[in-house]
Amino acid sequence: MTNPASNSLPRVLIVDNDKRAVALYRQLLSLWEYQPVMAEGAGRRLLEDAKKKAREFRCQIALVDLRLKDDQDEDDVSGLDLIAEIKPAETILVSGHGTMKLVEESFQNRGAFSFFEKDDDPENLKKKIDRLAGRICFARRTLRIEPPELLDLIARTLFDPIKDMPVEARDQAADVLARLFPDAAVLRLEKTSSTVV
Repeated sequence: MTNPASNSLPRVLIVDNDKRAVALYRQLLSLWEYQPVMAEGAGRRLLEDAKKKAREFRCQIALVDLRLKDDQDEDDVSGLDLIAEIKPAETILVSGHGTMKLVEESFQNRGAFSFFEKDDDPENLKKKIDRLAGRICFARRTLRIEPPELLDLIARTLFDPIKDMPVEARDQAADVLARLFPDAAVLRLEKTSSTVV
């Protein structure tokens, strides 16, 4: 397995209670060469499915609607609450009901990466996703990891035998290194012990 992450598409979790929005995001993400992962259900089931799929598919990015329980309830900010619960996925909060106060809170207190107004041009959403993926997804970076065989060694510490490794986990080690060294172009890994723990 040499450089397993180089051919993988970044996984983007879509969490929205509007089925039309989900279908649109799914289509756009596929077109933009991302792998869409849709959270399903309504209300509490939607939130639980989002947490489950974020873990199961190891999503790097999430598009999360602000109002997940009730679009008409101005106090519904369930999307903000979900941000911390789906980490390490980085969230772009989407809404048609955003206010500057909510946007500020989503960044400062909840840890969202960005905010996208649903009525805005989809190309602006693409730019936000591409910028985020360029920071945290090995597959979207020009980062070179040498020797790539050491990624196999890291993978074997998590999954033995390595053939049992889920496809979604193959880029995890490279993604962690991409996050740890956001400005690096080349990383040289060295094995310090011959013993595999």
